[in-house]
Amino acid sequence: MSFLQTLTLVKQSNNPQLSSLERKKRKLVQRISEQIELAKNPSFAPTIKKRVKRDDGTTAVVDVQKRMKRWWKTTANGAVELTLRDGNRVLELAKGKDAIALASKDEVQSTLEAISQAVSEGEFDTLLSERLVPIGKKSKS
Repeated sequence: MSFLQTLTLVKQSNNPQLSSLERKKRKLVQRISEQIELAKNPSFAPTIKKRVKRDDGTTAVVDVQKRMKRWWKTTANGAVELTLRDGNRVLELAKGKDAIALASKDEVQSTLEAISQAVSEGEFDTLLSERLVPIGKKSKS
């Protein structure tokens, strides 16, 4: 008996690409996890690979710290306002409301973890689908 006959052979399934909504959800969950790490450790800075040109004309790939902007800010009375961002824009969570009010900075991490779970479960699908623009089409606003 040959080795090939011992294997279970199947026809490869046509794996469709992720929808644009699924890609946006995954990216948001990944960015929320970075914010959770930033809440745990204020000096957290993930690294990204960047191609740089050296003085002698050659190029090299180097690790560079990614610039991180916190999604929360402390107000004058000590409360915290947490926003969610899609790229450089703040997501409007409800009509005219774009921030989550928290009592203190201690609640930031747990709130972000709950939001990440909600995004994964699809609770933010309608909110994120409003932000989708078909590729190749410009918005008329």
